[in-house]
Amino acid sequence: MNPMEFVDTIYLGDRACKGILVDAWNRTIAIRVDDISRSREGKNNEWGFTSEEDIENGLIVFTEVESIQFDPSGPIPNDFINSFSVTGPITDGARPEVQLFQFELGITSCSRTGVTGEVILTMVAAGVHLEDPARPGLKIKD
Repeated sequence: MNPMEFVDTIYLGDRACKGILVDAWNRTIAIRVDDISRSREGKNNEWGFTSEEDIENGLIVFTEVESIQFDPSGPIPNDFINSFSVTGPITDGARPEVQLFQFELGITSCSRTGVTGEVILTMVAAGVHLEDPARPGLKIKD
């Protein structure tokens, strides 16, 4: 399943970002989410709610990350995930054999004083998968 098809199966409604983990040496970025659901029908179709495949404290892991950007810079994304999208593929001029994708998450930031705003997290990466802490080492790709 390509990254665009895969992202379309991830449901994050009313879900929160608990953390962002950057592994610079392995070029991965992981977003820890309180609960990740899957919608096999895809986001563009009506989804019959099911929690059979839910992943509590799951990770959305981006691989072969080329860049990351927070807009605006400063606030920490730490609340509801408002949106998750992917565009591409993007061809890397230096490595035309590598297909990259632009992933974008809109995540609310809530300060200690209750001030909220949305932070757009944009990454360019080659791949994405899910990880379930109940099944260590397993990369969920389909």
